[in-house]
Amino acid sequence: MKLERFLAELRRRRVVRLLFLYLAGGWALIEVADTVLPRLGVPDGAVTGVILAVVLGLPLALTLAWMFDLDPDGIVRTEAADAAGQAPAAAGGGDPSPGGWRIGRGSLGLAFLLLLGAAGLRFAGERPREQSPWGEGGDPSRPPTVAVLPCRNLSAEAENAFFSAGIHEEIILQLTRISGIRVIPRTSVMAFEESREGLREALGADVMLECSVRRSEGRVRIGGTLFDAASDNTLWADQYDRELADIFSIQTDVAQAVARALRATLTPNEVRTLESRPTTNLAAYDHYLSGLALLRGGFAEDVFRDAARELERAVDLDPGFALAWAQLSRVHGLSHWMGYDRSSGTKALARQAAEEALSLDPELPEARLAMGEWIYRERDYVRALAYLEPALRDRPGDPELMYRISTVYRRQGRWEESLALMQEASRLDPLNVQILVDLAHVYMVMRQYDQAMERVDRVRSLVPTAPSIYSHTVSMALRRGDLAGARRALASAPEELQPHLLDYRFYLDAAEDRLAEGLEFVQGLPPGDTKQVTLWAPRALFEADYLRLLGRGPEARERYEEARARLEALAAERTDDPWFWASLARAHAGLGRGAAARAAADRAGELLPPGRDANFGHELARQRAYALLMLGDRDGALRLLEEVEEQRPISAEVLRNDPGLAGLRGE
Repeated sequence: MKLERFLAELRRRRVVRLLFLYLAGGWALIEVADTVLPRLGVPDGAVTGVILAVVLGLPLALTLAWMFDLDPDGIVRTEAADAAGQAPAAAGGGDPSPGGWRIGRGSLGLAFLLLLGAAGLRFAGERPREQSPWGEGGDPSRPPTVAVLPCRNLSAEAENAFFSAGIHEEIILQLTRISGIRVIPRTSVMAFEESREGLREALGADVMLECSVRRSEGRVRIGGTLFDAASDNTLWADQYDRELADIFSIQTDVAQAVARALRATLTPNEVRTLESRPTTNLAAYDHYLSGLALLRGGFAEDVFRDAARELERAVDLDPGFALAWAQLSRVHGLSHWMGYDRSSGTKALARQAAEEALSLDPELPEARLAMGEWIYRERDYVRALAYLEPALRDRPGDPELMYRISTVYRRQGRWEESLALMQEASRLDPLNVQILVDLAHVYMVMRQYDQAMERVDRVRSLVPTAPSIYSHTVSMALRRGDLAGARRALASAPEELQPHLLDYRFYLDAAEDRLAEGLEFVQGLPPGDTKQVTLWAPRALFEADYLRLLGRGPEARERYEEARARLEALAAERTDDPWFWASLARAHAGLGRGAAARAAADRAGELLPPGRDANFGHELARQRAYALLMLGDRDGALRLLEEVEEQRPISAEVLRNDPGLAGLRGE
């Protein structure tokens, strides 16, 4: 029969044995690829390619087994083997091979070992999936938190240190774009630049990523190692040695490899974002990275000036560099906001740079953040959220966006929402002093003083000279009516911080009848301006207030005139600062210039209406009320305070002991 002859021919040509071995080996190969390749950072498509190769290779393997045979002389055609004297199969089903249909013991043993090895790899590869090292209580659904350690600069040229610092920022940025991962920001990980000891406990990191950067003669080598923070087990490691022009593809590969190692699923949009190139101009990218590295130097005036210069060079070389425009906007905005350059030109540059970034890439979260921050500082909080909240939806694990939105909620009086978002931002960026300071403030406003003090103490452990340590501690004592506790907190502040706490000192000196002592302290300070927590004022204004309450009218008038002259000389650059206008109103009121004092107080109210800012609106209302009471306008002062009566930050104890509101006692 034809079928019997065909089967006999299959036996003779050993096709069945090859089929068995091919299936066993192919399955083993697929299992090895599925287990090993992701750990090596190979793209997911490689596993699919192995499966297709195994499937498509089966017909080819069977065809070759039919046509050729393997003997001691090598590979020969089957017909040639017959001619050499090997008998063909008998019609009745003779057995040309020692085993007939049986598989040789060697082949069977090899197949068994392949299957056993593949099963072992599958078992080993599946175990982490059942018990994720970063799952709380064995729950692998919680996104892993990654700490990207500062990149080691292995370049021979010291000037390439900025490049390593910038690449560190960029890798953090790339990972932040992945929704299935939470990334600890640079502000917290930089504390562990020299040693990672204690990092896991301090930052709550599940995994850590070490990196090294070497740049030389147009090439760059970036190495990365991802390991479990608890066990130190390596989850992924690789090195990328390529042309400098491929720097963006290296960053993409690193981010995708980390995502695979942590089993974070990338959405199509995230893949597109990771693979996008921020610029095609490597010189512009160098200046951008240099600007980022400079910003690590803190919030000093020269830091912002030098960083702005580098970022401006970047956008000059590549006007289409949206990421650089966004960063430039934030640098100009902070420079203006912090008082380093109060000119209207710097403010306009911040807006223009944000608009340019958005026009180039309307979906870029950094561009939305830049525009949202600029609008926030214009005190249009609803519009600011229209940019910031969509950015957070695109990047749900970004603590910087969480923090910024929480500050907007705070201004809107949405205290519970502000607290929840700021808590999460602080969890992801636990050593960020600014977040800790503002979180303490929110707790304080919500009368959760123990929680507030815990954050203040944490700030003290990080930056012992931070003014907010003492301003918050004094403020909490005043809110509880504890004047003695407030005095102790004030006395504990370092000498160099005392000029920044004059508003608290004046409050306590007047409440405790220690005005003469306080005046002596103020007169011992060097002349100039002082920056309080909210109020900006010349030292002469505080001295005048002391003299007025001590009944030394002519001397007080001289100091009020000195303060007025100083303030009006700065009016052009502080025209948009409500605190400036409140100080000017006090100076005019001290001189008895009622119309000028009211105009200045009204201007402050126009810039920051009492109902617009639940965080600082009450404080500005008090400052304006001081000026009206100095003019004898009790009804006007009462109206101002009634407008902010429902705002949380105001405290009955603070109002009761406030010397500036003494004319309202009994109201």
